[in-house]
Amino acid sequence: MNKLLLKKCVTGFQTGADRAATLTAMALGYEVGGFMPLGWLAEDGPQPWAEELGLWQWHTANYIDRTVANVAMSDAVIIFGKRSAGSNRTEESARRQGRPCLWLPDIHSTHPETLTQPLKLLAVNQKRYMKQLREFLVDFEVKTLDIAGNRESVLPGVQAAVSE
Repeated sequence: MNKLLLKKCVTGFQTGADRAATLTAMALGYEVGGFMPLGWLAEDGPQPWAEELGLWQWHTANYIDRTVANVAMSDAVIIFGKRSAGSNRTEESARRQGRPCLWLPDIHSTHPETLTQPLKLLAVNQKRYMKQLREFLVDFEVKTLDIAGNRESVLPGVQAAVSE
């Protein structure tokens, strides 16, 4: 099969990759959803307006629990950015639940030219990313995708880069 079946994107709506993925998916006409910790927690404060977008509040404030729940409601997981405790837990949850996982780490670099300009690096890799992502979605017949990655505080600029 060579057809894109994607219908829905889920995230935890944290700053950075999650927030960018939710807003971009909506702009592209995809259904969005996912769990946020109790109190609509995010590093930039409570985000109760996320409910209007289609997200739900998890029954605890535990970030790991909501990550596991978001992976469980998806067919596959994509992670943007560098390795961090949260991203590693997302990858581990995907593995334990038998979900395919694609990591796109090259959104950030230590090269001086791209250290403060992650968008420049993304532009270089964007064509490759789009090809990898499409192949991943088609190969695994993904209808619901969990999109995760670094918080903005962990990788400054990731929200803008993922939006691209």
